[in-house]
Amino acid sequence: MKFQVKYDMAERGLPTLFKWQYFTVDAEQRKNWDYDHLEQYLTEYRLAVSGQVLAQYQDDPTITEILQGLQETESSFVVSNNKAERYGGKKQYIKCRVPMFVLNAFKNLFISTLVYDAAGKQPPEGEAITFSFDTGDKTVTIQDIVLYKPADDPYFIYARNAVSTLSVEAIGLEQYNMEKGGEIKDFYDRRKMSGWKKREKLEKDKSIEDKAGIYMLYDEVRNELYVGKAISLKSRIEQHGNNPDDPAYHFTHYRYSVIAGEYYEFLYLIENAAIHDIAWILDMPAAETYTPSLSKKFDLRGCKVVNRVEHQTRRQN
Repeated sequence: MKFQVKYDMAERGLPTLFKWQYFTVDAEQRKNWDYDHLEQYLTEYRLAVSGQVLAQYQDDPTITEILQGLQETESSFVVSNNKAERYGGKKQYIKCRVPMFVLNAFKNLFISTLVYDAAGKQPPEGEAITFSFDTGDKTVTIQDIVLYKPADDPYFIYARNAVSTLSVEAIGLEQYNMEKGGEIKDFYDRRKMSGWKKREKLEKDKSIEDKAGIYMLYDEVRNELYVGKAISLKSRIEQHGNNPDDPAYHFTHYRYSVIAGEYYEFLYLIENAAIHDIAWILDMPAAETYTPSLSKKFDLRGCKVVNRVEHQTRRQN
């Protein structure tokens, strides 16, 4: 069973998507649903990008990089419903939650929507994205993207560069700020927080060369997790895969969170916090000290952190 959702930026509004982080699946898009087996639709869908879309933008290196990044991160959308009685049967209220990483990518895709919205105007040509959900293989595929890219417009060129390299506040787009509450400063550069990527993608992952931050390595065979810090993320992750004695040698997936440059000297403290926080929910030796292990309450399927050192020093790797 498949169903499609078209998100038209002019009709639905990109600011709305950023504010709530989900979009609704309306009755028209659900007209062929089997409501006696509603559970088959309410699930997690792995994101993919259609070959048609990739081919459409193959001559645009910026868009191609964004689309490939979306495909490689193994992001997932979650479709759910409101459990209130008034939403029974075909009157269901269905919504789809969009991952933060995908929303950040949207800032770089739908730049015209952003800049025209900031000016209180409608783009001369509308922008939209169409998702195709497959309940059989649990995938949601980006089936079509409509963009307005006036290449000869200097304001658009400036806005594109600003959204890609600066904070969105730089061009007056507070509604697209992922850090709610401007007075709170985050350690992480939220434009450079990845989803999970397969190990084989690391060799060509140039986005983290000479970038500092926190990384996580996951071994899907052993169900083990490793958390680390690095001044150079790519080379540090590669070190794990080159040393058979390393506790994370067999990792199958990786992800990272690049930190803002002004926090480099505190990198070891950030790593401490990351390991400590994971210890609250996974069976790490110190978990019993911090809080009673939650693995007895939740089904974590034996997942464990395999870091050998729980308390990091100021020395950087």
